[in-house]
Amino acid sequence: MTFESSDLTVATVSGNVIEIVGAGTTIITASQAGDVNFNPASPVQRLLTVEKANQQILFDAISEKTFGESDFLLNAASDSGLPLALESSNPAVATVSGNQVTIVGAGVTTFTAAQPGNSNYKSASVQRTLTVKKAEQQIQFEKIGSKSFGDAQFKLNAIATSGLHIDYSTANPAVAKVTGNEVEILKAGSVTITATQAGNANYNPAIATQDFIINKATQEISFSSIQTLTYGDAPLKIHAAASSGLPVSFISNDVSIATVSDNQITILGAGDLTLIAQQDGNENYSEAQSSQQIVIRKASQTITFNALESKNTMDREFVLEAHATSGLGVTFESDNSNIISISGTTATIKGPGTVTIRAVQEGNQNYLRAEPVLREQVVQLVSSVIERETRTTLYPNPTDAFVTLQLETADERTFSIVDVSGRKCSNVTIREMNSGKYEFDLRELSPGMYYIVVNELPGRLFRVVRRLR
Repeated sequence: MTFESSDLTVATVSGNVIEIVGAGTTIITASQAGDVNFNPASPVQRLLTVEKANQQILFDAISEKTFGESDFLLNAASDSGLPLALESSNPAVATVSGNQVTIVGAGVTTFTAAQPGNSNYKSASVQRTLTVKKAEQQIQFEKIGSKSFGDAQFKLNAIATSGLHIDYSTANPAVAKVTGNEVEILKAGSVTITATQAGNANYNPAIATQDFIINKATQEISFSSIQTLTYGDAPLKIHAAASSGLPVSFISNDVSIATVSDNQITILGAGDLTLIAQQDGNENYSEAQSSQQIVIRKASQTITFNALESKNTMDREFVLEAHATSGLGVTFESDNSNIISISGTTATIKGPGTVTIRAVQEGNQNYLRAEPVLREQVVQLVSSVIERETRTTLYPNPTDAFVTLQLETADERTFSIVDVSGRKCSNVTIREMNSGKYEFDLRELSPGMYYIVVNELPGRLFRVVRRLR
């Protein structure tokens, strides 16, 4: 028996074994050619139908991805060995080229692995779902260094890893104002700036903050130079200005020398003074000071000392008068105390001659020493006996021991005995004998000429000569 296939593309026969080659129909003819004993048999035909085979696609599940991840490969194959066609249902999420997937955006897409079949295999397809999550994004926010009140506006520099636009806000709008990415400083204080990226279809939101300090601004004080002052000068206006525009106050480091009120310095004494211009600052400015060292000089003074009238040895004492423009007391000095001695302002005549009297004011903590003023004082010697009435007698004269003075009246008198230089003699005993008559004991006096002075009668004196016994 022999077998034969009418369509070898469908099946072939070897012996009695049929090998299916492809799908389709073929007629298998069974023949017997006969032999010596048998005639050939009539062939018998049978129709063989070979249906297309099913094929199975093996398609691995796709793990969840995140936007921004790199390309990856789909693992799919048909057991038929036929090539697959891969397709994404949502190319806005992912595209596929060959079996390489490129993530385009966040979302969900379905990949279909299809094999359309051929003459031997039926078509087949398998789907797998890909979920692409939104990516996280980071904000790189450049550090903001410390600022100071009065600094110029500055820009904020924050960058989102997504490349998306950044929005800024401040938690302290009274301290710093934010417009776009520019910050305007309004006052000193602490500030928190928030950089925000709201996210989009592919990125989750992100936020970053920066804290920084706006320091008080420094300020400078411009202090107008003050000229050297002198005790007695009128009150002086002083001037200083702060760069902040805030009002400046003044402080004297020694109120015994000068005081300051309403920007006016009043001098109270001479000396070295530190004058401080101060601005206490406020919420936006730090305190500032500027100082000047000022010398307040002693004032000069002059002495008024009028010329002195001549005196004589009988004038005894007189008062000296001089005045300093400072109002301080003037002292007096005599260059010859044998002619005039001075105690305080009282000058006492000791004898005849010419003496220089100097008026002195030494100054004090506020006044310089005055230039001394010198005046010449002439003391004339009274050398004659003034006799007003002839009834006055002096006897014996000259004398070597006692002399008697008979006055014209019986009024009680007192006497002084002076030598020719006007110096009083204390070693004379005087005895009143009766009314108007006096005895003088001159024994203790050296020989020479002397004057008996009637104290109650200025200018009344009697010359007497003491001779050696």
